[in-house]
Amino acid sequence: MKLGFTCLLLVPVLSSGPVRAQSGANADKRQMLWAPSGVADAVHEELRWLRLGGELRTRFEAPTASGLKPGFNDQYLLTRFRLRAGVQVQPWFRIVGEMQDVRGPGYNAPVPATILNRFDLRQAYVEAGDAEGPGFAIRLGRQSLKYGKGRLVADPDWGNEGQTFDAIRATYSAGSVKLDAFAASPVVPQDGLYDRSYKQNMLYGLYGSVSRFGDALRIEPYLLLKSNAKVKNELGKFGALDVYTPGVRLYGLGYGFDWEAEMALQRGTLADHKVSAFGGAYVLGYTTGLRAWQSRVSLTYMYASGDNNPQDRLRNTFDTLYPSTHLRNGATDRIGWANIHDPALQSEWRFRRKWKLTGALHDFYLATLNDALYSKSCSVIVKNAKATSRHVGYEPSLLVDYQLSRETSIGAGFAYLAQGEFLRQSHLGGASQPYLYVDHKF
Repeated sequence: MKLGFTCLLLVPVLSSGPVRAQSGANADKRQMLWAPSGVADAVHEELRWLRLGGELRTRFEAPTASGLKPGFNDQYLLTRFRLRAGVQVQPWFRIVGEMQDVRGPGYNAPVPATILNRFDLRQAYVEAGDAEGPGFAIRLGRQSLKYGKGRLVADPDWGNEGQTFDAIRATYSAGSVKLDAFAASPVVPQDGLYDRSYKQNMLYGLYGSVSRFGDALRIEPYLLLKSNAKVKNELGKFGALDVYTPGVRLYGLGYGFDWEAEMALQRGTLADHKVSAFGGAYVLGYTTGLRAWQSRVSLTYMYASGDNNPQDRLRNTFDTLYPSTHLRNGATDRIGWANIHDPALQSEWRFRRKWKLTGALHDFYLATLNDALYSKSCSVIVKNAKATSRHVGYEPSLLVDYQLSRETSIGAGFAYLAQGEFLRQSHLGGASQPYLYVDHKF
């Protein structure tokens, strides 16, 4: 049974969150402390070792042309409930746990586990030291990872499920220099079963940050290794995957301008094939306005290489690893960062820190016709060796967000991927993505 836009009105909005500690200068530090109303400040002081928090989010979506296939439309709700607890055993040692329940009533069958995964463990780790502070810290257990802008390693917040890893992460920070080292295995959601990771699928990384030049220039060099014991190459042969991704992210701001450049090479092996790929993202933005009203205009160009010759035993398609995908290559979330040219113009307006209006225009071209058009998860949408045009299409979008309170936000958006000549020649259509959401954090 399909769900109309009125279904969103049936979802309760928890606009009055739990009462939090509000005594003196330490109120902000204890904002996640959860206690019944009327509890005295003295009791709050006694419970500083315990922090509770969570999220209740509902989003209605009505996408058309799923997989860019005309007529494959859907209407559904996405619901997400998270509850987390942190116990500060010692000033230098804490334990964190988080459960999650995600559902997708109305979603066309079959419903993937990234949409429907009821009551499972999302995070559970111990941490010695403080990964966000100076000195040395180590974190062991199930946890989320995000580096840089999340183009390669992230916990995608927009997705219903998100992404966590069973990992060990060590961090050292001193002054303007920070270095992370981690070994992680991605957790695979399984509705009705305990979510597990599989050690034949691993991600290793070194991620650094240097900020000694102030806001004008910050440098983030990194080296990532994705390893999988069994994958299929372009000729259908199974073997091991070992892809190294050295890269660097540079960014800074000054005089109203902000800029960013991220470049990543990929080298390694895929079964008995060599891997040689490249991905780049470049942003230039300008912000102006007063405190009550600010606007930002930005130009973005993203490129990822494709495989020009499927028979040469050389894999040139860029692998996006475990990224955050929403708004990365458009708001319809149909197209991924692989075998693509994606120039974009975006404008944002903020009013009194409550309203945010975002408009964008993307124009997509394949890097090579000999490779496929890829989805946000880097899976093949279509491969058309007979196509003569690389133009996939252009995508305008308009999104609005409103902060009702410190805890609650609402928003709506619409994006449309207009059919380009490549899609037309591949007998695929355009796609639209409308949504409404309510998000309450406590």
